[in-house]
Amino acid sequence: MINDIPQFCIETFVRKYKTYPSICLVEPPYKPEDFIEKSIKKYHKLWEVKKVDSDGNITYNDILLEYDATGILFYIKHGNTIFILSGNDKSNIVDFTIHNLKKTN
Repeated sequence: MINDIPQFCIETFVRKYKTYPSICLVEPPYKPEDFIEKSIKKYHKLWEVKKVDSDGNITYNDILLEYDATGILFYIKHGNTIFILSGNDKSNIVDFTIHNLKKTN
């Protein structure tokens, strides 16, 4: 699982929060595309890989978001798998976030 996260995402977390992250993998059937659309406007985007098709439609392939400035990053891979990187003390926020993802499904 950790091999699916780019090393610089882990390094970004360690640099920002001075600790190695706990990782929670959230796989489909959740619909991260709805979550991404809301999140991009709401949270700080640290990095992205996006595709623009001939019609001008934007598809986010990979994105790294700062969800909570006190210690939660989201790495969204290929638009359908979400990795939540968090400090050990953020498990309640991670659980709440997963609950919200279920509601958008």
